[in-house]
Amino acid sequence: MRRPLSGWSAAWPASWRWWWLVVFGLASQALYLHFFLRPYPLLAYYAVPLLDLGKLTDRSHEAARDFAVAFLLLFGICYAAYVLCRGRSSWKGLLVVLLFTFLCGLALVLLYPITAADVFEYVAYARITVDHGANPHLYRPLDFPDDPFVRYSAWPHITSPYGPLWTYVSVPLAVLSGPSLLSYLLLFKALALAVHLVNSGLIYSILRHWRPTYALAGTVLYAWNPLVLFESAGGAHNDVVVMLPVLLAVYLFVRGHYSLAVVVSALSCLVKMPMVIVVPLFVVGGWHALSEEKNRMAAVARGVGLAIVTVVLLHLPLWDGLGSLGWLARESLFTSSFATVAVLTLRHWVEDAELARSVVRSAALGVFGLFYVWRLLTLRGETRQFLEGLFWTVLVFLCVAVLWFQPWYVVWVVALGALVPSVGTARLTMLFSYSATWNYMVYIFFLLWFFPYMIAGNSLGMNLTAVLLIFGPPLAYVTWQARSCRRSPVGDG
Repeated sequence: MRRPLSGWSAAWPASWRWWWLVVFGLASQALYLHFFLRPYPLLAYYAVPLLDLGKLTDRSHEAARDFAVAFLLLFGICYAAYVLCRGRSSWKGLLVVLLFTFLCGLALVLLYPITAADVFEYVAYARITVDHGANPHLYRPLDFPDDPFVRYSAWPHITSPYGPLWTYVSVPLAVLSGPSLLSYLLLFKALALAVHLVNSGLIYSILRHWRPTYALAGTVLYAWNPLVLFESAGGAHNDVVVMLPVLLAVYLFVRGHYSLAVVVSALSCLVKMPMVIVVPLFVVGGWHALSEEKNRMAAVARGVGLAIVTVVLLHLPLWDGLGSLGWLARESLFTSSFATVAVLTLRHWVEDAELARSVVRSAALGVFGLFYVWRLLTLRGETRQFLEGLFWTVLVFLCVAVLWFQPWYVVWVVALGALVPSVGTARLTMLFSYSATWNYMVYIFFLLWFFPYMIAGNSLGMNLTAVLLIFGPPLAYVTWQARSCRRSPVGDG
C-alpha cells in the first residue's frame, strides 16, 4: 500500500507534478544560462592560459554575489524537485528529469571551467600518452616543453595523480581531438556529462529494483544536484567516472551478483586510488548477504581473486615501480580540511613542518581507520543497511582522512546519498554539496578581499574559514539530528 505524501506536494494532482517538474527544469536551465554560460563562454576564453573566475571578473563583489546567488537558487530548485518527486515514480517523470539534466549539462559543457584547471591537466597527460608516446605516470607535462598545450597546465611539474583506467579512457579522446585544444576540452566535458547521465540512470534502476517509490526522488537528488552538474559538465572532473563503477557495483549487488560487484567496484580505484575503501565493503556485504557458508567462501574467493587480477592487469602496461603511483604525491598536500587546520595550529609549537604534517596525517588516518574497522564489523548484507554503510564510510573518509579537500570530491557522497531512501540523508547530502561551493568563495574572492587575515598564521585564517563554511553546516545538521533523537522518515511513500 502506498504511503501518503506529506507537505505541500501532497495536494497536487499527479498530472500537475510533471508540469511543475518541467517548470523547475526550465528555471534551472535559465539560471545556468544567465549566471554561467552567458558571462563565461568556453569559446571566448579557452585559448587564454590559466584563467579562472577571479581573473575574469577582477574578483568583483558583483561576480561573487552572482556566483553565490546562482548556487543558492539552483539548490533550492533541486530540493523542491526532490520533494515533488518523493513517493512517485514514472517513466514520464524520469524522461523530464533526464531531459533537463542533459539540457543544463549542455549549457555547462559550453562553459569555460571557471573554478579549476583540471581538464587542462587531463589534456596534458593525454598528450603525453598519445602524442609523445610516453607514460604520464612517469613523465610530467614539463618534460615536454615544446608541446603547445603545456602552458595551459597549472600543475606541469607532477606526473599523473590518477589511476591507469583514467589514462586508458583519455587515449581515445586524445586521438579524436587531434591538435585542437577546443576539441580536447569539449570531448572531456561531453564525456563527463555522458557519464553523469549514465550514473543517473543507474541510480534510478537501483532504486526502482528495491524501493520503487523513491526511485525518481533519488535520481533527481543526484542528476539535478548543482555541484555535480557544475563539476562534471562544467569542470569536466573525472569524479563522475570514479562513481560509475561504484554505482554499477551497487546495481549488481542489489541483484545478487556479489562476486561481480566486488570486481566492478575495484575499477573505481583505478581512476582515483582512494576509492579502494569501498571494495572491502562490497566483500563484507556480499559475505553477509549469502546464507550458506560454502557459497560465501566461493563467492568471496572468486570476487577478491578476480578483483586483484583485474587491478594487476590494468596496472601492468603503465607500471614501473611505486613511482607509477602518482597519487602518492598528494599525500604531502594539505588544504581546506580539519587536518590542515591542525597542522597550521601545531606549527605554533613544532618548528619542523614535515613532523607536524606527519603527526596530523597519522592521527587523521588513525581516526578514520577506527571508524572503518567498526563499519566493516557492523556491516550487513541487507540492502538499506549496506547502502547506508557505503554512504557514511565515504562521507567520514572525506571529512576526516582526505587532507587535500576539493569540492568535486563531494560528488562521491551525492551519488551514494541518492541511493539511501531517507529525507535526513537527502538533506545532509544537499547541504554538504551546497556548503562545498563556498570553498570557491574563499579561495577566489575572500583570499584577496581579506588578505591580511587570510594569511595570518601561515594561511591558518584562510583554511579555518574554508573549513567552517564547508563542514560547519553539515556537521551542525548531523548534530541537530542526533540530539533530536528522531529518525528521518523513509521518504518512499
